[in-house]
Amino acid sequence: MNFVFDPSLVLYLPLYELDGGSFASKDAYGHICTVTGALWRPNGHYFDATDDRLDVANNSVLQPTKSTVMVWFKCTANSGAYRDLITSTTDSSGNNQAYHLRVDQTTGLLFGRSGNGTASVSLNGVGDLTSAAEFSMAAMTLDNKNLSLFLNGEVTGTPVSRVAGVHTDTNSIRVGNTYGAFGGIIGEIMVYNRALTAQEIQHNYLATKWRYR
Repeated sequence: MNFVFDPSLVLYLPLYELDGGSFASKDAYGHICTVTGALWRPNGHYFDATDDRLDVANNSVLQPTKSTVMVWFKCTANSGAYRDLITSTTDSSGNNQAYHLRVDQTTGLLFGRSGNGTASVSLNGVGDLTSAAEFSMAAMTLDNKNLSLFLNGEVTGTPVSRVAGVHTDTNSIRVGNTYGAFGGIIGEIMVYNRALTAQEIQHNYLATKWRYR
């Protein structure tokens, strides 16, 4: 593998390889993932913007206090505002999410959020992500100080100060549908239990983009 593959990679889902009603993730943990509705495609799984989702069985390693979340995706439907890529809880309260990465399929904006149980911080990125013609890689990092967003290997938006502490719970990780149902293809998901550097994020983008061009 040419992307950053080290012990801090706690969830790896190459959805172009994985098929069936359930499967194990391709990281060292082998998390059990359950598919509801989403259909396999050669470049990922297709989500219908209605009720499709993917649930990853809870494990404490999946809700770290410092993290990086990376998702390759392509919008194929204007299904509305705030459509979920990946959320660290099935709870709809933003305060109860260690991380939440989503896209506004009306405006094309990227959105990230992190909560500590009683409060949350959020950040809007920039750019048009609604084109059906291209895949994009979205990334979110959470370190001791800031929440940051990246689009296709580059910082987007201005990092915001994180809330004190990060909430964790016993719910599953959910892909594609917590607040709003995503419409399009999700190709690949990586979750790390540390904040990758900007250089590492760009490296991951460059090392994996060949599959989505």
